[in-house]
Amino acid sequence: MPRYFLLTEEEAPDGPRCHDYVGGPCAAIFGFTDQAAFDVFRTGVDATRRPYPLLGVRLARAMELPGLQLVVLNARGPHETTFDAATAEAVFAAQKAPASPLTASHRLSLGADSTAYDVQPMDACGEDRNANDAALV
Repeated sequence: MPRYFLLTEEEAPDGPRCHDYVGGPCAAIFGFTDQAAFDVFRTGVDATRRPYPLLGVRLARAMELPGLQLVVLNARGPHETTFDAATAEAVFAAQKAPASPLTASHRLSLGADSTAYDVQPMDACGEDRNANDAALV
């Protein structure tokens, strides 16, 4: 389960830019289970980015925003062609019940325009979840 999210130098949550999802807005932030996952991500990345505890308050605020709010799970870098993500609601619920495994529910794939990610439910992707990110407890 993600315990940290990424902040930019300006103290804003950081994540991949997403195209609209089912006609509505979509936002994503990078989430990490631990320091080791973050260290993999930041290899060769701007050092001003830093992990910050992913508190229930942050998730509650995200859930109040319009549209689909996602947490990318243990990305290996900021420019991958695909990311697996869970909804902010699922991460929030997993924080409240830590024994429950958290699984990715959406796949973000770099769009044809290469400027933003297309979002699809995992069951519509026709592939298995990444073995590394299938269940994050």
